[in-house]
Amino acid sequence: MLKFASRGRAKKDFFVMNTGRLLRTTLLLVLLVLPLRLWATGLIESQAYFEDPTGKLTFADVQDKRFTPYTGILTKGFTDSVFWLRLRIDPALVNARPEVSPAGGFPPAIHVPSGESDKLVLRVRPPSLDQIELFDPLEPHRLNRITGNVMPWAESEFASLNHGFVIPKGDEPRDVWLRVAATSTMLIGVDVLPYDEMRALEKRQEILNTLDLALALFFIVWAALTFAMRPDRLVGAFLLVMVVSFFYASNYTGYYRIFMGEVLSESWLDKFHSFLVMLMLASYMLFNRRILADYRPKSWMLALLLPVQYYFVLGGLLVLAGYETLALMVNASIAMLGQFWVCLILLYGAGSADRAAEHDPVLPRGWVLAYSFLLMFLFGGLALPGLGLFEATSTSLYRTIIQGAVPFVFMAVIVHLRNKRLDREQQQQIAQAEQEAAFEKSRREDSEQFLAMLTHEIRTPLTVMAYAAKTSMSGEQLGKHVQSGIREIDDLVERCVQADRADQPSLPVLHADVPVHLIIDDMKSRFIGAQVQWQMDLPEDFLIRTDVTLLEVILNNLIDNALKYSPSNESVRFVVKRLRDASTTTTVFSVSNLPGSAGFPDPQRVFDKYYRAPRAHLRTGSGLGLYVARSFATKLGGQLIYRREGERICFDLLLPD
Repeated sequence: MLKFASRGRAKKDFFVMNTGRLLRTTLLLVLLVLPLRLWATGLIESQAYFEDPTGKLTFADVQDKRFTPYTGILTKGFTDSVFWLRLRIDPALVNARPEVSPAGGFPPAIHVPSGESDKLVLRVRPPSLDQIELFDPLEPHRLNRITGNVMPWAESEFASLNHGFVIPKGDEPRDVWLRVAATSTMLIGVDVLPYDEMRALEKRQEILNTLDLALALFFIVWAALTFAMRPDRLVGAFLLVMVVSFFYASNYTGYYRIFMGEVLSESWLDKFHSFLVMLMLASYMLFNRRILADYRPKSWMLALLLPVQYYFVLGGLLVLAGYETLALMVNASIAMLGQFWVCLILLYGAGSADRAAEHDPVLPRGWVLAYSFLLMFLFGGLALPGLGLFEATSTSLYRTIIQGAVPFVFMAVIVHLRNKRLDREQQQQIAQAEQEAAFEKSRREDSEQFLAMLTHEIRTPLTVMAYAAKTSMSGEQLGKHVQSGIREIDDLVERCVQADRADQPSLPVLHADVPVHLIIDDMKSRFIGAQVQWQMDLPEDFLIRTDVTLLEVILNNLIDNALKYSPSNESVRFVVKRLRDASTTTTVFSVSNLPGSAGFPDPQRVFDKYYRAPRAHLRTGSGLGLYVARSFATKLGGQLIYRREGERICFDLLLPD
């Protein structure tokens, strides 16, 4: 199972690493593609407009009206009015323009239908315009020249993703008129170019539209795979944004009109597009709310985003009721306010430092704030002209590409960085869980060893006392056996208590200056009658700064261990001395003995908990004495060393000054 888990983790790490590279490459491609020019007014000398609030005026009615001149893109926001455009076309501008390739960079291998090589194309953008009617004085016999979303794409004069008319070039400057109606925002851009140049320009836009849709598809697949690996709510929200964006972009760029015009009527396609516009806002707000949830925002501030997120329900009802322009205008307005409110929440409504300490956000708030401000300015720069508050530029006509490609990449970067941090946290949690599991296993094994040791070692004195009680020995002899057994059991219990103290990470250590001879005198009193040779190569008034209680436990364990495992007729040596070198002075307590029946201990395991030499089990013991001694020596800032001194077993306690 661990092998399969490691393989899955390796695949996931490979996916995350390559995702970062793909996102960086995608961002670079987007930045390279966006500056490409997709517009050219071409042969238009001047432009003017007239607003018809009633929408009932005819061409004959408006010819004598006063038209207002304008340049660039006509920007009138959401309105029920019909706008008439008067365009002055000068064919002489064809020769006056600088020489350019027909496709603005593409090779001139553009097929021009027979009879169209000397024609012009009048192109009207964006594709969301509903109805466009052309009046050309050079072709007065051609009536009802209408294009737009209300007309089937197959009946278009100029087959492209935008709306266009094929008109004669003419020899002299002339005025042509356009009647434009739209339920969406009234942004109108008009270009007039020779047929081959316009066809090449349209090919470029088709390629960019395809790239935009391919980008959305790529992020849909990436988000789906990411969600499959970790069903995170933010990834799910990003996946929803991508799916809605793909359908929105497909419809906005005109592909639905081309491929589904025979299935759905033009009016229903138009309503479907309006509904997708509102779904886009809903999906973006859902994504924003998922991001904000990491920063513990004030609940009332987050709740104010709910009407923005669920506006598509009311907006859809308004569209079905015939108030499509109103629905779209409100949608654009609350989209701007909603994104502005997201920035305010990040600035002033996020959790305080104390609250954030309880649960740190996955991403720094500054990153998300920068992303939110970028989105607000990006949408504002494209939505405000749509509301008629600022003059539009040619870039505004391609807002579906800009609003898609740029936010897609930055949203994906946010999701990717967040996933990387979640992966890191998850790996840390797994590592911590493994450490805790290993610790619990160690504790369980320690408990089992302790129980086995206690059960085994306490049985010997109990057996001796029970046997003695059944014999006919005198009371004095029986009392000695009982006292010996009790002493051995008491030693076991004392070692267990000491081991528990040694395992405490926060054991208090109380340092004080103590005369060494007092410590030695105390040891002598504890081991009266024992075969111990005491030697102190220090002056009587020599002081050592240490914790006396812990030091006495260490020395007591060392002497007791030496007495227990040395031959019965041999004595134990106890030596205290000073070692000096160039930088430090160290007090050394040495305890040595000849090996008894247990032999020499294993130097690799001598200080292990519960370790006893194979032949040491002939005597009662816990295997804790040396473990406790070394643990306490470490807590005192010193070290306990085992060495073999000729034929003697030697333990040195080194305490630096």
